[in-house]
Amino acid sequence: MLNNSKFKLLLLAVAWFLFLPTGQVSANSLALSDIEAKLEESTVNIFCQFKFGNTKMTASGSGVLVSERGIVLTNAHVAMFFLLAEAPDGELPGDCEVRAGSPASEAYQAKLLYISSSWLVDNVAELAEEEPRGSGEGDFALIYLVDKDGKAISDKLPFLPPSFVSDVSEEYPIFIAGYPTGSLSSKSIRNNLKQVVVQSSVTNIQSFGVYGSEDRLTLAPSEAGSGGSSGGPVVDLGGKLVAVVSTKVSSESDTSLRAITLPYIDRQVHNQLSISFEQLLANNLVARALVTNYLLPKDIVESITKALLKRM
Repeated sequence: MLNNSKFKLLLLAVAWFLFLPTGQVSANSLALSDIEAKLEESTVNIFCQFKFGNTKMTASGSGVLVSERGIVLTNAHVAMFFLLAEAPDGELPGDCEVRAGSPASEAYQAKLLYISSSWLVDNVAELAEEEPRGSGEGDFALIYLVDKDGKAISDKLPFLPPSFVSDVSEEYPIFIAGYPTGSLSSKSIRNNLKQVVVQSSVTNIQSFGVYGSEDRLTLAPSEAGSGGSSGGPVVDLGGKLVAVVSTKVSSESDTSLRAITLPYIDRQVHNQLSISFEQLLANNLVARALVTNYLLPKDIVESITKALLKRM
């Protein structure tokens, strides 16, 4: 027997398929259960803890596996905590781990693979906010999973294939997955954080300046619409990754989300590195991580630390 949440998802899916404009449902569409299963196995929780004196800070976000090599796409404002965790003598000692399942439990350690230096410089001041609500522009990063010895994992993992051709339109049905924290305490986030998979729709599409580009989606209110969903996947009816959640739209009571699209991320990677997103995924992981670290502003860890201390 279907539980209540899955029954609601099924009803919504049936309604959307019935009333979708002609041409939006194709042979590439997957069954609801298949999409849900792909999201559940590919979505991860990124959980970090830091300590300053007797005060502890917890940070929790979401991410999505985009390669069988264990590469996770998430937001820059989530992945930047790995800079602190990897700092040898930082003011905020702590660590980050990548968790899976529901409730989330530790699965892997990870290292920072790529983050935009310019995004860090432009947004470091906003990091003092509990839930940053920037535009989402440039707010993406990659981490890669490692074993207990710090080496890239050799196992082939399930992942969501990115889609770089956007055919999303307003009122288009999509699925969102993530680990929303809502009003959970730090202890509950640590011990009992549940994964959610919900169906929603696109309510608005915006560009970051390139005429005709589909860079940012606004998503209808849903159960995923709270802190902690940042970096979570947004997939279409074919189970393809079309965007990642970046921010909430506005107030605490509004559960609408914004997401940046994969075509936008691909364009930004090309602008910053002169390679495509797919080529970035194929890079030597250790070498790319070293290049990323080399290009970071020398005082960026100190700047992030100062901003975060204002939150503690």
